[in-house]
Amino acid sequence: MVTNSMIHITWPLGCYGSYVMQSIYAYSNLGNTSELTINSTGSSHDFRSSAEQKKYFVYSHNSDINADVCIQSLESRRLDYMNNQLVKQENNDIVASIQKSFPEFKEKLASWPDNSVWALREWISFWLMDNMISAYQPALHAHITTDDLFDTDKNVFPDLINRLGLTVTADDATMKLNHQQWIAQQYYHNSQHMCKG
Repeated sequence: MVTNSMIHITWPLGCYGSYVMQSIYAYSNLGNTSELTINSTGSSHDFRSSAEQKKYFVYSHNSDINADVCIQSLESRRLDYMNNQLVKQENNDIVASIQKSFPEFKEKLASWPDNSVWALREWISFWLMDNMISAYQPALHAHITTDDLFDTDKNVFPDLINRLGLTVTADDATMKLNHQQWIAQQYYHNSQHMCKG
């Protein structure tokens, strides 16, 4: 139970933590609004710069075992998370995204005879799987998985809110409607499965 301190939520990059954080706020006595802001890419990142987030939450991307809420990634969704990170955080700027992991990547590509888009894609193909495996490790202490968020028969928010010692203030129908609208905006969900086709 959280009392008189910031709520710590942790999740691997691209694993919907901003949405979970915003939902806990909106559906509990912290916010008591039931209103969510989801942008055109399906992102809730705007909440992370809000006064409400700064007042009640801290977050990390390291699956901290001491966090109040931990979201677990799944092996079968790694490409989904990478796509989410690229589109929602980096606004489809592949160079900015790569520079976060490999600040000197342009130097590495300089030795290639061709530094076109094709060469960049080829270079990424050498390390992409290793990057995904390293970034998305199981967190056995997690409270929910990303698949829990896409289970239309499950509403994870009342349990999370109660577990934090907060009071649920939104009705189930409102939470489900908001959640259905959020799911509809997750364009990259199942992208890894589509590639296996």
